[in-house]
Amino acid sequence: MNIARKIRRFSDSNSFILAPVTEFLNRYAICHRNELERLGYVIPLVGEQLYESISDKKKFSDICREYGIATPREMTLPERFVSPFVAKPAKYATNNGKIYPPVLIRTEHEFLHFVSSYPVNDFYFQEFVTGSSIYILFYFSRSGKVFKCSQRNFMQQDGGKSIIAAKTDNFFMTSDVTMIENLFIAMNFTGLAMVEIRKREDKNFMIEANPRFWGPSQLFVDAKYNLFHAMLNDWGFCNIPFPDINTLDMNAKYFWEGGITEDVRLGRNSAYFDGFDKILGYNRKEWEAAEIYKRSDTIKIWEAENLYHG
Repeated sequence: MNIARKIRRFSDSNSFILAPVTEFLNRYAICHRNELERLGYVIPLVGEQLYESISDKKKFSDICREYGIATPREMTLPERFVSPFVAKPAKYATNNGKIYPPVLIRTEHEFLHFVSSYPVNDFYFQEFVTGSSIYILFYFSRSGKVFKCSQRNFMQQDGGKSIIAAKTDNFFMTSDVTMIENLFIAMNFTGLAMVEIRKREDKNFMIEANPRFWGPSQLFVDAKYNLFHAMLNDWGFCNIPFPDINTLDMNAKYFWEGGITEDVRLGRNSAYFDGFDKILGYNRKEWEAAEIYKRSDTIKIWEAENLYHG
């Protein structure tokens, strides 16, 4: 809060929009909304109860199933490792006050580590769904307009962490996305949201939702369908036209080589989807041309990553 006051004191502006960047900052902003708004900050987030209904993985999974949206099969924690599954924290913070990401358990070693090192009673468990990885990207405006696009993920850091390679995709035009869109509308949700889907054969499973910025946002910027503009326009911070779906570049790519080198440095194996290990081998230069940091305004970040990873 002291930082917010300093920005207000030394800025010529009377109004600021607090970017919904991370889960921690979002929940802090919601909790201190009244004080921040008195300082001139716009908080482009829904109320605490609605936010948690979407961001808390267990709550949103239950809501989706009630609405007829498929989610991975839930299971009890097995007594011993049999097959891969995912352990997810039921709430943002566990009863001991700690914050844990989902844990992908693929081996007996990972299973034994989980049961001995984590507060297992604060987690719930789902089958591990293999298949294509897709993000649906939404902005729900306060006036009722809905902007949406989607990306197909081809490569991801080990353990379900950051996306390394992705491309725009037309999945947002499917009926399953319409169901999810209608659910958000029925919940009176406004703002940014990303919903992760796993497509196994001909069935789509909702994995999780994040009502905030997400890592590979540069993709929709490069695809000429800027959801940041939609948010800023919605709150009166710019006069840039709302995104037009007719301008969406279906060939836009996102590539973060630093994610690969970080996995290598840590001795981890990055995950590939849809045969991308072979695709990348044939078209490495094409994907490297989409490197997010090898640009004039971020080249120093790219240099630092490469120096750090050696």
